[in-house]
Amino acid sequence: MVDPVPFTWNGEPAVTLRLGDYSVLTVFPGDIDPDTGLTLQELAERTRMLLQDALRARLALDETRLFWIGIGWSALGLAALLLAIWVTLRARRLLIARMQAMVANQASTHRIFGIDWSDYALSALVPLTMALTLCFVGGLIYVWLGWVFNQFLATQPLAADMGQFILDVVRDGLQSFWKAVPSLVILVLIASVARGVTWMLSSVFDGVERGRFSIPGVHADTVGATRRLATAMVWTVAFASMYPYIPGSQSEVFRVLSVLIGFVLTLGSAGVAAQVMSGVVLVYSRALRVGDFVRIGEVEGFVIEMGALSLKLVNHRGDVLTVPNNAVLSGHVHNFSKRLGTGVCEVGVTLTIGYDAPWRQVYALLQGAAQAAPGVRAHPKPFVLQRKLNDFYVEYELIVQFEDPRRRAQVLSSLHEAIQDAFNAAGVQIMSPHFQMQPAQPVTVPTGPWFPREERARARAGIGDTPGS
Repeated sequence: MVDPVPFTWNGEPAVTLRLGDYSVLTVFPGDIDPDTGLTLQELAERTRMLLQDALRARLALDETRLFWIGIGWSALGLAALLLAIWVTLRARRLLIARMQAMVANQASTHRIFGIDWSDYALSALVPLTMALTLCFVGGLIYVWLGWVFNQFLATQPLAADMGQFILDVVRDGLQSFWKAVPSLVILVLIASVARGVTWMLSSVFDGVERGRFSIPGVHADTVGATRRLATAMVWTVAFASMYPYIPGSQSEVFRVLSVLIGFVLTLGSAGVAAQVMSGVVLVYSRALRVGDFVRIGEVEGFVIEMGALSLKLVNHRGDVLTVPNNAVLSGHVHNFSKRLGTGVCEVGVTLTIGYDAPWRQVYALLQGAAQAAPGVRAHPKPFVLQRKLNDFYVEYELIVQFEDPRRRAQVLSSLHEAIQDAFNAAGVQIMSPHFQMQPAQPVTVPTGPWFPREERARARAGIGDTPGS
């Protein structure tokens, strides 16, 4: 045992630490650090306990039994560590599989500003879960090392320092959290107010969409975009109000990081912002809506989705076509359904006929072909226009209407077939393609041989389908 023995040296108090008959060391008033605020007796007692622990650890090194007991407990702790790491990795795999299933089944139905962010969120959450897993595994290894050091007297002071470090971190974290509680309360209040405002706006826009009441300037086909814009504006104002109360927002690191993120977003989102603004203009111009059959440049199809960045169409083959919003605004949009209302489409067929064919006969043939073509509406009655009087022929256009815009390609094909049959049967020549000399006989197909002899033989044998059979 180490015993403290007080005495006086040159008129000043001092304490010597003795081990039996030997004096190990002496504590003088000059050894006291003023910053610690300790007295001479407190410093001597702390030094005595440290010295006694060191002597006890030195004596324990000679006891083999204690060493092997420490090895056993360390091995048991290692087994528990490996089991905890396996459980953690297994839980991470299950969590990622659960998130992937949620994205595949549910998350894709939830859109923000018309964009499906589920894949982007999953791409961010997967590495985040990996980082959290590594941090947790590192914490487990740290705890295991403290456990191992605590099993041996020689390393118990190191284990105590590791434990004190954890306690200091927890204490500092709790103190920081307690200081941040008022700011966190303000953040919760701002978020709650923003959530309440967005809920109220959503209720108002739902009422407009269902026709319970109306708001000047807000139409049923633009209420969805207006709702998204209003929600974005509310949360933008809320975030700007919350920013000063975010813990650490006043630090230099946070400010530099904010500037860097803003700079990157400014450079990388210029094209995205242009697409979003084009989408807003497209929606509020009401040039088209979901359900319309449109032609945008060379692209033609049925509008199935109007997103923040692009427009999606389905053509007559069932292919999904994506057109960027700025491409829609920069080109010409031909809406076949706008004037007549969704579900009804209008189409025109242009052809050229020579001046030797009476225009009244051409009118009758075109209108008769329109009546014979399946899918064409009888009311209103199809009508014919003379578009041009060219040098060698007259340009006519037949205007018809049909019910389902998605069948436009099929209706056009049937109308073309009926026109060719009507003109061939009447012996009237269609002047396309162009030619330089009027032939001696009309360029028509006789009524009888409407397909070659070989095809007729195949038709008799029942091989395939042939036109006119």
